Amino acid sequence: MIARFTHAVTGLGAVGPLGAGAAHLDALLEPASAASGVRARELPAGPPGAQRAALCDFPLEPLVPADERAQRLMSPAAKLAAIAVREARGAIPRAAAGERLAMYFGAGSSGDLGDDAAAVVKASLEDGAFSAAAFGRRGLRQLHPLRTFVLLTNFTMCHPAMLEGARGPNGVFFSRGSGTALALLEAAYELADGACDHALVGGADTAASPLTLRELARDGWLRRGLVPGEGAAALALRRADENVRHAGAPAHATGRDGDGAHAADVDDPRAPAHPTDDLVTPPLAYLTAIAIGRRAAHLPPGLGRDEVAPEPRDAALDDELASLLPGADLVLRMACQPDADALAALTRRAGGARGLELGPQLGDALAAAPALAWAVAVRAIARGHARRVVVVSRGLDHTWCAVAFARAREAA
Repeated sequence: MIARFTHAVTGLGAVGPLGAGAAHLDALLEPASAASGVRARELPAGPPGAQRAALCDFPLEPLVPADERAQRLMSPAAKLAAIAVREARGAIPRAAAGERLAMYFGAGSSGDLGDDAAAVVKASLEDGAFSAAAFGRRGLRQLHPLRTFVLLTNFTMCHPAMLEGARGPNGVFFSRGSGTALALLEAAYELADGACDHALVGGADTAASPLTLRELARDGWLRRGLVPGEGAAALALRRADENVRHAGAPAHATGRDGDGAHAADVDDPRAPAHPTDDLVTPPLAYLTAIAIGRRAAHLPPGLGRDEVAPEPRDAALDDELASLLPGADLVLRMACQPDADALAALTRRAGGARGLELGPQLGDALAAAPALAWAVAVRAIARGHARRVVVVSRGLDHTWCAVAFARAREAA
C-alpha cells in the first residue's frame, strides 16, 4: 500500500550508538561514513554468535527526563524513548498538549528482567522441565507486580507520553521493522483527519537485552552476521497548514509552508528551546509518502525461518516502492543485513541518487531502526545534503517499508 501526505516535520530527537541528540547522526552523512564500519563493541557475555553490539556507551539515566523513582519502572527502551521524545517535543508549543497531542511508537518485547528472569524460570521447573502449571503457582510470585511497567511493550511509549503530557490519539505497534512504519502511518492519518494538532512518532528498542539476544541466536540472525543495536528516534509532526506563524517570523507575517521552505540551522543556539504558545517552528522537512510492502511477495515458497529471504532486485521491486524512488537525490537503506547490490538497485531506480547503507554504522535496533533512518533523512534535508530522501527499511519480519521526505511540499 502507499499513502501520500503533506505533513511538516518540525522537531526531531534521537539517541543511539553515536550519541544522544539528533545532531550526532550527521556523521553518517559524511562521505567517509560508508567505510567507517559498525560502531560496535565487544559483549562481555551472550549466546553463541553474540560477540559484538552497537550500544550506547554512555549512561542514559542522567539524560532521562524523569526522577530516579520513575526510572526504576522504565525499561532500557523506555529510557531511550523518553530521551528522544523530549528532544523532539521541544519543537511543539507548550500549549499543544493534552488531547490534541498524539503519540505513536514502534516497540519491541525487549524489557530487561535482569536477575528476575532466572528466579522466575527456576521456580517454574518441575522434574527439570518448564511447567506452565508451576509457572502459575510459583513462578509469577517471584516477580513484583510493578515490574509490569518494565516488561509490557506499550510502556515503552507510555512513560514518555506521561512525561510530555500527550493524551491524544495513541498506539504502540510491536515491531521487528514494519510495525514502526505502521505507527508512522497511523499518526499521519490521525493528523490528516484532524484528530490531533501535533503528533510524536518514532520507535525505541534494544536488541542487546539477554532475552532478545537469545531470540536472535535461536533464529540464526547472529550466526548470519547481524550486529545487535539499540536506540530511539522521534519525529514531531503537524499538518502543513496554509496559515502558520513561524517562530522567529515578524508578528504581522503568516508563514506559508511553500516550496523551498525549510528550517534555519537546526543547531542555531539562538533558536528558542521551546516555542511560545502562539508560534510553531518552521519545518525541517516534509513527510510526503509512506509505502508498506507485501510480506508474502518477498518470501519464496519453502523458505525456512533459518534462511534469509533474497532481496528483491529491479524487476521484483514493489510498484509502490518503485514509484517513490524517481526524483530522490538520496536513498537510505536500513536493513537487517547489508547488501551492496540491493542498494545499487535502489539508487539506479532513483536515477543515480546517492545511496547510504545505515545498518553497518548503527547495527540493527529492531523497532528503532526505521525511525533512526528517518531521523537521518530529516537531518540530511535540514542540513542541505539533499532535497528529497527516500528511506527503505527491511527488518526481521521480511517486510519492506519506504518513507519519503522532501524539503518542499509535494502534491499529495
